[in-house]
Amino acid sequence: MRIDVRSALILLVTLLLGMALGALGLGALAQRRADRLEGLRRGRGFIAHMERVIRPRDDAQREAIRPYLEAMARKNRDIASDARRRVHAQLDTLRMQLAPLLDAEQRERLDRISRFHDAYAPRGPRRGLPPARQFPRRRSPGGDTAGERPEPPPAAPGG
Repeated sequence: MRIDVRSALILLVTLLLGMALGALGLGALAQRRADRLEGLRRGRGFIAHMERVIRPRDDAQREAIRPYLEAMARKNRDIASDARRRVHAQLDTLRMQLAPLLDAEQRERLDRISRFHDAYAPRGPRRGLPPARQFPRRRSPGGDTAGERPEPPPAAPGG
C-alpha cells in the first residue's frame, strides 16, 4: 500500500472514530440533561439543592430534614402550577378581547398559537415544550426577524 493512501486511510478512520465517539458522547450528555430537568420538574431538584446547601451531618439529620423539604417542594410545585393556569386564563381573556379588532387572518394566527398553548397547558404533571424549531421565526422582506419585538399595545381608551 502506498504511503499516501495509507495516511489518508488512517486519517479517515480517525475522523470516523471521532465522529462516532462525539455522537455517543452528545447522546449521553443530552440524556443526562433530560434526566436532570425531569428531576427538577418533579421537585427533586429543590430537595437535592437544599441538601447541598444545608449539608446534613449524617443520615439521621438528612431523614429528619427530608419531610420539610418535600413539603416545601410540593408547595412550590402548586404555586408554579397555579401561576401557569392563571397566565393561561389571562391569555384566553386577551384573545377574546382582541378578536373583534383583528381580521380573519390575524385571528387564525392567534388561534393557532393559542391551540399550541392549549396543548401544553398544565394538566397534571407538567409536560415539556416541543423543540423551538416547530415555530421558526419568519423573516421580513428587509431580512429582519419578524415578531422579535412587538409594538407596545395602544393605551386603553379612557385611561
